Amino acid sequence: MAHGFDIKFLLRFATNLFGHAGKILVDFVYPPTCILCDMHLPNDVALVCDTCWRHLPKVDNSLTVMRAGIHCSRSLALWSFEGGVQDMIHEMKFRRKMVLADRIGKDLASLLNHLPEIGKIDLIVPIPLHPTRLRERGFNQSALMARSISREAGLPMEPWALKRTRYTRAQSKLDAEERKKNVRHAFSVSENMNFSEKTILLVDDVTTTGATMEACAVMLKRAGASQVIALAGARTELSEPPNLK
Repeated sequence: MAHGFDIKFLLRFATNLFGHAGKILVDFVYPPTCILCDMHLPNDVALVCDTCWRHLPKVDNSLTVMRAGIHCSRSLALWSFEGGVQDMIHEMKFRRKMVLADRIGKDLASLLNHLPEIGKIDLIVPIPLHPTRLRERGFNQSALMARSISREAGLPMEPWALKRTRYTRAQSKLDAEERKKNVRHAFSVSENMNFSEKTILLVDDVTTTGATMEACAVMLKRAGASQVIALAGARTELSEPPNLK
């Protein structure tokens, strides 16, 4: 335990004092390892080795159209929320491994590039956090993922297009009907945004029943959006709820 603490302290101290050069020194003394298999990582690989990344359980998006709901025309996801995917997203959200959001976003952009939906999208909008939760966490992982998608796909992104106006209970502790009630009337659109006749790509890290995506899509449709496509890093089954939100 003490050794682990010393490593973390050294990382923070060296990085704060010497910046990038300090991190290089610490990486030389304590080479970075994959958070999923503990294999040593090359300097240009972020947190998860290429072998583990390639074997993350992918979703069959030909089936997700059935999950789209009333207001989302289609629901897409990269992975099934299990095993390494669950560990990786947990690291991103709760241990501040924000570099993973950028890497996930790149893969989401690659997914879009192979789908006809890419040509229809006018704007990327991340699912917002309530201001209280944003202050607690310090960042919105969905916004970081959306920014990466925007950069890779060459599509505009607006991080403040939606606002979460009501602090809600953790979705992971609720059944399907409770999830719908929990996020109903929990979102609003920014008054200075024009959504008229636009196709919106909604981005979240994890989706289960799609209740959060649907609640946001309702508000976007009321504001004039013609179509809303839901995109998530991972999809989980309700029978195995993630301990995330």
